[in-house]
Amino acid sequence: MPRSLLALGANLGNREETLRNALREISALPQTRLLARSTWHETPAVGGPAGQQEFLNGAVLVDTCLEAEILASHLQQIETRQGRERKIRWAARTLDIDLLLYGSEIVDTPGLSIPHPRMTFRRFVLVPANEIAGQMVVPLAGWTIAGLLNHLSTAARYVVITSDDPGLADWLASHLCQQLNALRLEDIFAKTQAEDDSQHLSLVEWQRHSELRIRLPSQNSIEAENIVPVISSFLLQPQMPRSRFDFVQPALTIAIAPPGGVSCSEVPKIHGPLLRLDADDLKCAIAEARAAISAVWPD
Repeated sequence: MPRSLLALGANLGNREETLRNALREISALPQTRLLARSTWHETPAVGGPAGQQEFLNGAVLVDTCLEAEILASHLQQIETRQGRERKIRWAARTLDIDLLLYGSEIVDTPGLSIPHPRMTFRRFVLVPANEIAGQMVVPLAGWTIAGLLNHLSTAARYVVITSDDPGLADWLASHLCQQLNALRLEDIFAKTQAEDDSQHLSLVEWQRHSELRIRLPSQNSIEAENIVPVISSFLLQPQMPRSRFDFVQPALTIAIAPPGGVSCSEVPKIHGPLLRLDADDLKCAIAEARAAISAVWPD
């Protein structure tokens, strides 16, 4: 009987009543037993149209004999019965139920992806999930939910964008820096070197010696607290040594595959929070990346 983890959210209508109704319906599913639920957490809406009411988010742990696709279908029917409409992506909704984990299984079909592809960096998902399932391991990521949440809370405010097309990675990094008023790690390093001739560190050496919040080598440099976030990009190659990720562990890695190129699912395994994108729709890719960064740092 696979132990499954669900995420629930609502930001339209009577949110608490809708979530209570959803819990009753989940408890009544065939061959399914509700084991635990988290407290409700109020969080800002991430992505989608502006001006939305805050969400109430929570998590639920169930044992079920239903197959993953059948369970997901039941959950979608519950959403519909509670008034969910699907017109605009990430728009306000009466109820959202995501199937995050289905035991240790990996499901990748046109209609269903398990583990949920965005759960590793969504703080509003990890916080309630950690209350009831902190030691569950997220397949592919290889980290526990507690480990992922701790990482988001302690890692550098630093995003790495990777691709087997360096121009594409640079393009996305530049757009994100412009839209988010963020800084590129390479630019910070160049500024630091120019301000302090006594610093002769290479870029990699500087990165390895940086403190957790990207504390810069020179005291006269930009204050780390003003960097939200720092963004870098580089060519992702199959032969790239793992140490390239070790100099400063990024809070989030974004891997973007060029049109007709190597699928993001085929790039070397990246540990930790990861967003996989395809460049078939660049406008959508930017929106996805911005939403992911907002999910890591809602402030």
